[in-house]
Amino acid sequence: MPKKRILITGGGGLLGANLTRYYVERGYKVFLLVEHTPELWRIQDILSSITVYPADVRDFSAVKSVFFQANPDIIFHCAGYGRFTFQSNQVHMYEVNFLGTVNVLNAAKETGFECFINTGSWQEYGIHHGAVTETSLLNPITDFGVSKAAATQFCLKEAYERDLPIYTVRPFFMYGNYELYARLVTSLLLGGIKKEKVCISSPQRRYDFIHVLDVVDLYAAIERLRPRNQLIFNAATGVDYSVKDLVTKMHDLFGSDFQYCWGDKKPVFDEYAQCLASIEHIKKGFGWEANFSLDKGLLIYKEWLEQNLFLHNRSMSNRVEEAISMI
Repeated sequence: MPKKRILITGGGGLLGANLTRYYVERGYKVFLLVEHTPELWRIQDILSSITVYPADVRDFSAVKSVFFQANPDIIFHCAGYGRFTFQSNQVHMYEVNFLGTVNVLNAAKETGFECFINTGSWQEYGIHHGAVTETSLLNPITDFGVSKAAATQFCLKEAYERDLPIYTVRPFFMYGNYELYARLVTSLLLGGIKKEKVCISSPQRRYDFIHVLDVVDLYAAIERLRPRNQLIFNAATGVDYSVKDLVTKMHDLFGSDFQYCWGDKKPVFDEYAQCLASIEHIKKGFGWEANFSLDKGLLIYKEWLEQNLFLHNRSMSNRVEEAISMI
């Protein structure tokens, strides 16, 4: 039986690249829809195993052309703009995140598909005093969160109106293999590995840190099982930690070699409002839990970084701003 055809938008980003690797390793035919000048350092070594189509998700005719060429069975929509603080163009954010999702899903409907998974964000929830579930009221306080919430609502509308297998996953604080060097977990681990001081701004902020391989595992489980009783999923561990807790874990990993300072006015990671996750719906209704605790995830990511420092040295030689339209 032939393997399914997989199309991933934003396949050069953190999540898209790890999804690409997951399905290439399992022998699937993988197609990427990426921007015209993508940063593909994360998948450079497997480019010969995939087909890359350069296209702007804001251009429906270009997106539709890619779909008719790739004719995918499964679509993972990971393209996005605004996850990083330097991605601040408001109009571009809404065009990519909302209009881009409309274009990608409408193109998918024209060719037909077996499963469509949209990538949302924990920022859709905004400010909440307790842990949020997939049915919590959305109260986004950033343009990124608003644009992602709008895209999720469009996907929900299409799923209900047309009875289609369209899902949305809301990843929380992802970290792991191929993450940009300027992100919180990666910057702390690289500081420990290179014996360089890292300055951090907010020790009290709390996050649900989830390894990107667990997020990939959730996408694969949804694609495989295609539940009918739930269409939105929190990609989280259900356990939150403060940034101070994270620094303590760095001391556990590196001992006295780990150097840091508090009060940096220019944080090395984005400072959006914290949001805590409940995974009770997904555990009870879907039977999924993250494989990696934070301790285990940090350890395996540290080992991966030590073996792949050359990738981060290469990516640091380029402007971080070039890695746009990817999640």
